[in-house]
Amino acid sequence: MLKDAMEQARQGRKVYVVAADHAEKQRLEDLLGEDSGISVGALSSLGNFDWPSMSLIGAHSNCFVLADHFAIGKHFRRALEMLHKYGVE
Repeated sequence: MLKDAMEQARQGRKVYVVAADHAEKQRLEDLLGEDSGISVGALSSLGNFDWPSMSLIGAHSNCFVLADHFAIGKHFRRALEMLHKYGVE
């Protein structure tokens, strides 16, 4: 995911990564480095993240948003449990 984020940033897009929590936010920022130009936000502090569209409400149309798999797992924990338990084999 971070490789894709860095590639999108290199192509001139504004990139935003949604992290599961503040500790994960810090870890991702450390991996990306200060000069990446990629913004990382903790899920708990994002009031404008829209899960159905996977976008930031009010963000520029050039904004490329990625949700870390930990954030997805945290938000959709029960749905994922059901998918794995009852999903089609």
